[in-house]
Amino acid sequence: MATLTDTVIRTTKPSEKPQKLFDGGGLYLLIKPTGTRLWHLKYRVAGREKLICFGQYPDVSLKQAREQRDEARKLIAAKVDPSAKRKAERAAQSDTFEAITREWLDVKAQGIDERTRAKRLARFETFVFPLIGSGRSLPSPRPTSCLFSSASRLAARMRRPTVCAQSRGRSFAMPSRPGAPSATPPPTLGCPRTRRCA
Repeated sequence: MATLTDTVIRTTKPSEKPQKLFDGGGLYLLIKPTGTRLWHLKYRVAGREKLICFGQYPDVSLKQAREQRDEARKLIAAKVDPSAKRKAERAAQSDTFEAITREWLDVKAQGIDERTRAKRLARFETFVFPLIGSGRSLPSPRPTSCLFSSASRLAARMRRPTVCAQSRGRSFAMPSRPGAPSATPPPTLGCPRTRRCA
């Protein structure tokens, strides 16, 4: 049964030690001595007690926190760990081609001027991200027009951030070049080992 109200939350003052205001169903508001108020859900999966944070009050309202709790409990009833599901979704988002390419450009920016970096990023934003930015693999190149030369140069640049990601253990599939016997790219396109790219 729900026990919290916005009035109770607003009138509860921080103390020297963290406080927990329980709302039911494992949901509670943690009030830190600094005044920060964070929503948490305590639950059990496979006999283990776990926690998941829903965000900070009042950015996440009492109503929204209850809705997130209800959704999480539906997952738990289906034997799905909501915390693990969230981590998997975030990992998937961080391994998209657009995310990996932007990280790679940030690394490469240390060795190129800003104008060149901006020009390269603009090409990706115009011709590549709208088509495959959210993907986790590169399509096999199939040039069919007189733009083959320019497309090939762009395709080569598209491969470089994925090589960098793969060298750091990130999940991204990359096709072979046309006529190549293997999907393994030449090591000269790899990520500099002295710089962090993931």
